[in-house]
Amino acid sequence: MAYVPLGYRPVKAAPDTTGLNPGNYTATFDARVLGITQNYFEMYHLYLTAPVLAGGSTQVDVALNGGYWDTTLIGQRNSWDPAQPLLVTPGDTIYVYFNVPTSNTTVPTVTAWFRYQN
Repeated sequence: MAYVPLGYRPVKAAPDTTGLNPGNYTATFDARVLGITQNYFEMYHLYLTAPVLAGGSTQVDVALNGGYWDTTLIGQRNSWDPAQPLLVTPGDTIYVYFNVPTSNTTVPTVTAWFRYQN
């Protein structure tokens, strides 16, 4: 079986509206952003940008719908390759929670890459 690329989706983080990351930035990949109709597909790579925080490391938690998938420490620019790609279905929402406070004027960004197996 071969992988078929579905391209990438860039998202600029915004103040959290989930209630799970209050006061911080969250990037949201919902059906509107994803626009993928395959029965299932994989998020296999993330490219992240975020400010370096004074006194601590920038951290990212990745969640699918309400379930946490993975976590990583990042610098200003970093990529994230999970050991196991995240399996996604239409209607799912991927959240990338940054520990960057919204008082920071450097807004984090995320570019997610998707594919499906043919």
